[in-house]
Amino acid sequence: MKRASLLLLSASVLAPGCLAESASGFDRHQFALQAGYFLSSWNTGVSVQGEARRNPQIDLEEDLGFDEDDETYLLGLEWRFARRHKMVVGYWDFRREAKGDLQRDITLGDTTFPLGISVGSEWDISIVPVTYNYAFYDTEALQIRASVGAHWTGVELGVRARTDSGNSGAGVRRQVSAKADAPLPVIGGGLRYRPWQNWELGADGGWFGLSLDISGGDVEGDIVTANAYVEYSFTDNLSAGLKYTYFDMDIDIDKERWDGGVEFEYSGPQVYLGLRF
Repeated sequence: MKRASLLLLSASVLAPGCLAESASGFDRHQFALQAGYFLSSWNTGVSVQGEARRNPQIDLEEDLGFDEDDETYLLGLEWRFARRHKMVVGYWDFRREAKGDLQRDITLGDTTFPLGISVGSEWDISIVPVTYNYAFYDTEALQIRASVGAHWTGVELGVRARTDSGNSGAGVRRQVSAKADAPLPVIGGGLRYRPWQNWELGADGGWFGLSLDISGGDVEGDIVTANAYVEYSFTDNLSAGLKYTYFDMDIDIDKERWDGGVEFEYSGPQVYLGLRF
């Protein structure tokens, strides 16, 4: 009986400490979902090399008439599988189109599109970032973390035109397409701060210089990412936020369906809703 009383007393002393440890971190939920709207501003350059020629880079906005501003929707999922450990997955997809008359000759692959020709173009890019976060400093008010992961990035370019040939009504069709995808590693870090009970401020960034020899070819270049946000919690499970995102990627590609380079940056605001459980 005396031993049982001692065990109960020990449990009553230790249990609050254990509960305080598990509840004292910044995050209080195991899962979180985000869905939002992203308005972005773009600057994009690409090159597609030919069999026996090296072609200069073209500017998609200036040379092909793509709008500098674009919009898309985004999704995100977080899984906190231990107090300081979290996996984060995101998805966004941009599908851009343009039509216009060329202001100069451009060459993609072995095809030259002459000055004045009317062209239609498509530029698609999808990004799936998968990141592991470790919070090496974690309190209810402040969290500082390190991260490592990969941005699975797929890019596809298509340019087409048709030129008339004399009075016969016949024409010459010119068309070029290029496509590539690769997992691009990123390392980084971030912080989250809760100045008041329902408010959260945060910032994060990542960078990696890479040279990958992957199935189907080589990819070499670098990535820079940065985000800053403010978030308000309406309830313990529902929140809304405003985020500003910057992303820059400059890579050279030597693959079967794309031999050339891709250089682009986009930035802009996001608004989103978050659900935690």
